[in-house]
Amino acid sequence: MNNKTYLAIPNFRNDQTFNVNSNIYLWQNDYFEIFQNIPCGGIDSESFNVDDANYLAIANHYSGSSYKHNSQIFKFGENSFEKIQDIQTNGAFDWEKIIINNQLYLAVANFYDDSTRELDSYIYKWEGSSLVRYQSIKTKGATDWDSFVIDGYMYVAIANYHDNKTHNTESKIYRWTEPLLNFNLSVTPSYKKVPPNTGITTFIVKSNQSWTATTTTPWLTIQTNNNTITANYEENTDESRTGTITVTAEGASNSPQIVEVRQESGIIDLEEGLVAYYPFNGNANDESGNGNHGTVYGAILIEDRFGNKNSAYSFDGIDDYIGLEKFYLQGKK
Repeated sequence: MNNKTYLAIPNFRNDQTFNVNSNIYLWQNDYFEIFQNIPCGGIDSESFNVDDANYLAIANHYSGSSYKHNSQIFKFGENSFEKIQDIQTNGAFDWEKIIINNQLYLAVANFYDDSTRELDSYIYKWEGSSLVRYQSIKTKGATDWDSFVIDGYMYVAIANYHDNKTHNTESKIYRWTEPLLNFNLSVTPSYKKVPPNTGITTFIVKSNQSWTATTTTPWLTIQTNNNTITANYEENTDESRTGTITVTAEGASNSPQIVEVRQESGIIDLEEGLVAYYPFNGNANDESGNGNHGTVYGAILIEDRFGNKNSAYSFDGIDDYIGLEKFYLQGKK
């Protein structure tokens, strides 16, 4: 978010109480630093984005006295997450984001309601500025949701744990009744040329399904926010190089897309614009080819710092010097 990387860690309990904080961490170049404490003892979290705003759902499992415990939805404000909605849940174990034809749904897995594990889990639909219950699904001690696309249809799987009598119970897979709209994934531009010094470049992603971006290039780090990938590249002191970013949208006909960051060489060409070169190979001749030879006045040849004989000059500090009788610059006298 805002070209920054956050990590949400729900904390369920400590050794004394279920009344604990969950934590949001902010990435600081090479470590995570605590950013915000959220006063809820959660067991799972799910982030999602709607209309360029960022949200976080926390699944609250147990209050310390009851499994009938509200889960919560937070919205990222100017500089913190703020609670915008309580949702009644029963031993909530998991939130799962599902995007169908550009419409956001969230599924919650209800585990136990203080009396039974045979109870409904729910799918909520985002409408306006909050989640509204959309569908109930019979579950048995539900612990997890997952969603996936096959041949243009959206599926959801629910993991059932216990039916009040046995763990030997069926889990279920459901299919959305209508096919997904045909859609493509677009990432532009296909490559960016960047200089050898450290810097940042961006790519734009267009897709009506959720997407992810990853890289295995060691000198690239990436962040995603809304429809933008921000790539941070390190300084290059060697030959030119190319890094790749893979963008994937589940179910897209042309997914994945691979874009490139092409970084120029950081090797300095000492011969470009060279006027004179004096290696002192037994004399003060210019070996650049420009003919700017030196004339030695009093200085004497000695060993250089590497022990090479007649490869350096010693000056008395009074009147010894090497002079240039004629000097040629860019082919002119």
